[in-house]
Amino acid sequence: RLDASDYDIYMHQLAATNPELFLTMLEHAHACDASDRLASIELPTLIVAGAADSFVPLAGLREMAMTIPGAELSVYPDASHA
Repeated sequence: RLDASDYDIYMHQLAATNPELFLTMLEHAHACDASDRLASIELPTLIVAGAADSFVPLAGLREMAMTIPGAELSVYPDASHA
């Protein structure tokens, strides 16, 4: 679960972000794809997922965990993206 003080920090940082920059980043986020490099990761990898996350769907994170050699996937059933 998210501690209220952590959420306050997130919201404060979000409020301080240039809105045009933030929207531009969101518009281009879908274009970022490193899937062709995942199989070459040679470091211990833990992927943390929220089952209720609609921004980064669990199915994609499961696929990522299966592609990275030795990766672990930890799913928090009641968690969202935040």
